[in-house]
Amino acid sequence: MRAAITAHRDSWVTEADFANLAAYGVNAVRLPVGYWALADTAAQAAPFVEGVAKYIDLAMQWAQQHGTAPSPGVRHR
Repeated sequence: MRAAITAHRDSWVTEADFANLAAYGVNAVRLPVGYWALADTAAQAAPFVEGVAKYIDLAMQWAQQHGTAPSPGVRHR
C-alpha cells in the first residue's frame, strides 16, 4: 500500500505542471493540505499515510520557481 501511495504522490503533481500553469499566465496556485499532513506521528495521521510534507515542500518550491504564488490551505475534518 505504501509503495502505491508513494508512486501516486511522485506522479500526481510534478514540476512540469507548474511550468505549464506559468506558461498559461497563471500567477497563483492553491495548495490544499490535509490536516494529517501536519501530524507529528503516524498515529496522529491515521488512517492516512504520513510522509506528505516532502511533497508540500516540493510544490511550494516549484510554484515559486515558476513565478506562481503558492497559497497553502489546511483542510480539516
